[in-house]
Amino acid sequence: MIDVAALGYTGLGDGYGGTLKVSYNAEAGRTYVQDFTSTQSGQHFEIALAGDHSHDLGAGQFVFAGAGPELTLLGV
Repeated sequence: MIDVAALGYTGLGDGYGGTLKVSYNAEAGRTYVQDFTSTQSGQHFEIALAGDHSHDLGAGQFVFAGAGPELTLLGV
């Protein structure tokens, strides 16, 4: 499991708008998990994994923000 909940990511997608993109670069031999939205200083979030894990990494292998169980207060 890759826990990105504290970073505010909400799911897999195109790497914009709070999503992460999973892609494989055959030339580098690495799978990347990336957020393409850069900070003002040009930094962005990225994880590089050795090998092709693009088919292994689905939403079920991540913990996203808001993905936890909803809690309801039943009494005081």
